[in-house]
Amino acid sequence: MEKILDDVETRVRAAKLFDQYGALLKDNARGIFEEYFSDDLSLSEVASHAGITRQGVHDSIKRSLGQLEEYESRLQLVSRREEAEILISELEKISLKSNDKALKKIAVKLESLV
Repeated sequence: MEKILDDVETRVRAAKLFDQYGALLKDNARGIFEEYFSDDLSLSEVASHAGITRQGVHDSIKRSLGQLEEYESRLQLVSRREEAEILISELEKISLKSNDKALKKIAVKLESLV
């Protein structure tokens, strides 16, 4: 049961989605999600804190991940941020190669916005 939620790619994706949309989850679901992913507690530990079964924790996490993915599919804030970070990185490389201080200043300003 835990292995499904434990691969690195899933954890990184979950963290990005949670950072962007976590406030939209209900308090209880947000707490369970945060304990599992951010505090790195096991399903058993989260279940003990929440007063529910391990299966209940697992179901809550899967449901929350589904909600976060749904928000992302509609709003695409995480994917847009990732694209912006790539473009900023490319802009910084160009500014270093050309020694253009104006480009560097723009890249720094953009970086502070994302």
